Amino acid sequence: MLKYKKCLIFIFIMFVGINVVIGGQKKVILKKGSKAPTFILLNLKEKFVKIKDHLNKSVIVVNFWATYCEPCRKEIPELLNMKKEFNDKNLKMFFISIDKEGVGKVKSYLGKNKFKIPDTDVLCDIYQLTAKKYGVEKLPSLFIINKRGRIEYSCVGYKEDNLKRVKRILKKLVQ
Repeated sequence: MLKYKKCLIFIFIMFVGINVVIGGQKKVILKKGSKAPTFILLNLKEKFVKIKDHLNKSVIVVNFWATYCEPCRKEIPELLNMKKEFNDKNLKMFFISIDKEGVGKVKSYLGKNKFKIPDTDVLCDIYQLTAKKYGVEKLPSLFIINKRGRIEYSCVGYKEDNLKRVKRILKKLVQ
C-alpha cells in the first residue's frame, strides 16, 4: 500500500511538473535586440509577401491588428501619417491582420473605415502563426525592425507615448 501511495505521489508530481514546464511558460513579446522572425503571408492582392525581401534593405514596422480591435482603429491612421512623413526613406510598413476570416473581411473593414493602406502592405495571418512567433498576445502590437534584421523597439497597446517613441526611433533609423 505504501509503495502504491508513493507511486501515485510521484506520478502527480511529474504531471504537475510537466504541466508547469509545458503550459506554464509565459510568452513574451520580442524585445530589443531579438532577431526578427521571418514570415511569408498573403497580402490583399492575394500574393505572398516575404519579409526576407525587405530585411537588410529597409527599416520595417510590423503592426499586428484586427478588425475587432478598437485601439487598432485609432493607431492605424497615425501610423499611416507617419508612413507619409517618412515616404521614400527606406521604410516599409506591414499591417498584419490576425482576423481568421482573412482577405475578404479585412478589405471590407478597411474600405468601410476609409483607411488608405496599399493592398500590398496589408497581410493576413489567419492562423496567427506569425503573431505567435513575435509573442503577440494583445493588440495592437508593434515592432520596429532595423536594417540588420533585429528588433529595435516593440510595444503593446495604443498609447500616444508609444507612437511618439516610434516616430523618434524611425527618425534616427531611416536617415
